[in-house]
This record gives sequence, C-alpha cells and structure tokens, in this order.
Amino acid sequence: MKNYGEELVYWYFRLNGFIPMTNFVLHGDDVLKGSDCDLIAVRYPHVYERIGGQDNDWDEGLLEAIGHDGQKTLITFVQGKTGQADGDQVEEIAKYFTNHLDYLVKRMGLWPVEEASGIAGEFDRVDVLPMEKHALSKMVVLRTPRSRQRRPPWIDWPFQRVIHFIHDRMQKYAPDKFEDRMHFPDSIIQFIVDQAHTEAHRWPPQRTDSDR
Repeated sequence: MKNYGEELVYWYFRLNGFIPMTNFVLHGDDVLKGSDCDLIAVRYPHVYERIGGQDNDWDEGLLEAIGHDGQKTLITFVQGKTGQADGDQVEEIAKYFTNHLDYLVKRMGLWPVEEASGIAGEFDRVDVLPMEKHALSKMVVLRTPRSRQRRPPWIDWPFQRVIHFIHDRMQKYAPDKFEDRMHFPDSIIQFIVDQAHTEAHRWPPQRTDSDR
C-alpha cells in the first residue's frame, strides 16, 4: 500500500468482513493512461469469524450505507484522501469515477462485457446500485468530509470514523489481538493493537518526572 491512509482504509474494510484488494492497477488506454483504484472490497452475505466476526462486530452504519441486506454480495470501490481540502475536489472525484467505472465493473467478471457497460453507466449516476444478488457502491474516505447541498453520486466517509472503529475493535479483543499483533503485515496496525491493549501505552505516552 502506498500510504497510511490507504492502510487504514484497508483495515477498516477487512475488519468489517470484506475481502480487500489494494492499489488495483488499471492498465492505461487513451482515457485512463495508467491509473489505479485504492481499494476494491468484496463482502459475501454470511461472513463469520470467531474473533471479530460476530454480528455485533460490524460498523452497521457502513454496511447500511453501501446496501447491505443480509443477502447481497457487496462490492465497493474506494478512494482514500488524507489531504485537508480533498473533500472540495468534487469535479476531480466525479471525473475519476466516470473514467474508471466501466473498467472496474467489467474487471469484476460478474456480467458479460456488453451488459457490464450498461451497468457501469447506471452506476455512474448513483452512490449505491442495488441489484438482485449484488450491491455496487463507491466511496471516498476523507479527512474532512464536506456538507453539500447536493448529494454527490458517491458516499463521503470520514477518516475519523475509520480510525475509531479500528481502535475499538482492537480494544474489544485486546488479549487475542495483542498476542497475535506481529502476524499483522502492517506496522501501523501493530501499533494500533499495542495502543489499544494498555492504557499506559496510549500515544502520546503520559509524561513522568523522569521524562522532563
């Protein structure tokens, strides 16, 4: 993964029962000219894990926002933006999705190519496209989501919610997560596990007389 924002988004979806794929390369043509999607995440209807995969472990607000009904497979295309003003780049975000959705929908392989193009065109106009067996969604995770009079055809989601969810999950299962912390492949998640496990280890650590 390229940066800490993308790592946090990855773990947010992973801990919500998705199978995530990061930095998915979109091979260039005259329109794309080489690009990528920060995250493609797929969630099947009957996700279960003993540690962290129970019914009350998910961010229900997230699942509801992207079309979860307990029956559909969820497919979401996500961009993570950590810049202070990224939420204002509405035209750029819209252009990104418009230029990439046809490629992404076809690449999922769920529909014949001719049908996929029609689905991508319909999907471009909405944030969530519910179908009989699937729900497609697109989301931008932002440092500072903007309140807009007109809702854009994607879901704005706050990084703060992502961070709190990851920390709370690690705290909820602190003994198990701490014991297995070195098996997580990203150092940032290892650090969050460490912080969630012990109050005394919270960042920044509380100063003592010996530190002064």
